[in-house]
Amino acid sequence: MKVDATPWNSCHTLKIPQGRGISSSRRCAKPPWRRRSLSGLSSSASFGATKLEVVVFGDSLLDAGTYSPVAEAKFGGGRFTTNPGLNFTQKVARSFGSELKPAFVGGFGLPLTPAGGQNYAQGGARVTMQPGIDHAAAGTPNADFAEETTIPVKDQVAEFLKAHKRFSPDQLILINGGANDVFFQLAAAQAAGTAAAQQDAIKAIT
Repeated sequence: MKVDATPWNSCHTLKIPQGRGISSSRRCAKPPWRRRSLSGLSSSASFGATKLEVVVFGDSLLDAGTYSPVAEAKFGGGRFTTNPGLNFTQKVARSFGSELKPAFVGGFGLPLTPAGGQNYAQGGARVTMQPGIDHAAAGTPNADFAEETTIPVKDQVAEFLKAHKRFSPDQLILINGGANDVFFQLAAAQAAGTAAAQQDAIKAIT
């Protein structure tokens, strides 16, 4: 392979005869990425030749459509992204040769039902605790699914292991959580409006 060793930011002056005089022209080398493209790569190239099953746990950043039965009818999409587009977990799955769908769908008045996918993430979920963000208040009829279901990340993993027993070498696991715990604690401290509540929130977050 021939490597162009010319510094991409190097410049030189050309003296070009013109009639009775000489004109000067200053030229700079273009960056290598401007001069040629990488052979064998394209915008649609996959991350690798190995096919992997993508399994996901987390909150709204990773949710592939838990609330889609209602959200699609009202908003034209069921993911926390620019609908009807895919979120990044689904694009990662496609790059490894699979389609990623939610493990369960429901919420907003519908009980969760199995959907056959491997994305267990749910918008509003906290790491270990209920209620999550936008979960129905205690005492609400059918509170578990009256609004967002927000199954905690810990319970999402437990649900997967109950169904599949273990993870396998041909799986890529994506997991995210924690931001909703911060939001929950800060909202509680703000509602209480006391210094003690603020300190309790800081302790819970850290």
